[in-house]
This record gives sequence, structure tokens and C-alpha cells, in this order.
Amino acid sequence: GVVSGTGGSRFQPKAIISRAEAITMIINAIGFENRAPEAMPILNFNDADKVQPWAVKYIYIANKIGLIGGNEMGQVMPDKKLTISLQNTVACPFVLSDRILIFP
Repeated sequence: GVVSGTGGSRFQPKAIISRAEAITMIINAIGFENRAPEAMPILNFNDADKVQPWAVKYIYIANKIGLIGGNEMGQVMPDKKLTISLQNTVACPFVLSDRILIFP
């Protein structure tokens, strides 16, 4: 599925989500969740150590297909909560880009 909940059999549809959670949902929605390497992929972001293990493959895939990139400081900011502006930054390439359909 696209969303698996917040743990403990809970789903919080009104909760503010993080960038990592949004990226995970988008990658699941387009069916690319199994496109990461078998071994834990290496993220080339300056804050890669802040990415939770469950999110590493999703952020890796999103970066490889051009959905996301680092900010001017080379950070992915996985825990940053989504604002309307950040939602547009994460979701617009998914909605508007034909690159999303091609995975090398």
C-alpha cells in the first residue's frame, strides 16, 4: 500500500508528515519501492545520518529518478515537516515530470 500508518495499528490522517514520509508515500504510489539495491543504499546528502533506516531506500530512489535533490547545503532534510510550500516542492516533480516514468 501507499501508507502503512504510524505504528501500533494507528493511522493519523490529520497528522503533519515529514519530508521522508511524503517521499515514501510517493515512491510507494508509483510502485518503485523495490527499485533500490538489495544492500542498504548509500545516500549522498550531508545529513544522510539523519535519515531513518526505513526511509533510506525511498530517499535513494527519489533522488535517483530526479524527484528530489539536496538543498544548497547538500541536505535532504528528512525530518522537516511539510508546509504547503514544501508539499509543492516534493509533489510537483511527481505530478509534472515525465522523468518519473523512467528508472535507469
